[in-house]
Amino acid sequence: AMILAWGSVPSVYIYSNVSKMVHIILFSLFVIMRFAHTITYACKLSTARSVVWFIGFLCTFGIAINGVVAAFRISPDLYWHVEAVIIATVILSLLMWMKVVLTNAGLGGAKNNAGTRSPED
Repeated sequence: AMILAWGSVPSVYIYSNVSKMVHIILFSLFVIMRFAHTITYACKLSTARSVVWFIGFLCTFGIAINGVVAAFRISPDLYWHVEAVIIATVILSLLMWMKVVLTNAGLGGAKNNAGTRSPED
């Protein structure tokens, strides 16, 4: 999802405020679902973990669709500059990487107790 989010930033940014808000909302929801996935994994809540994973999966499709729709609406006279969608994508990406590091450092025991892979597989 991070690759899709970063890949769609140029087209989403150039197109409209609606695409920008959709991008920020979907990527924010995806990040929240990844945190929830880790928490449900640690608490051994398999049904809840499946639900939050599926919501995050749907967000991935939403990000891709939003990027494609925006890409087909780009006007050649528009230009590039930094705005909220890029800043939000940077911040959310950093949060995801921090979560991965903390999860791998802190859930080692939970992973071993569960007898399975960590939630970051």
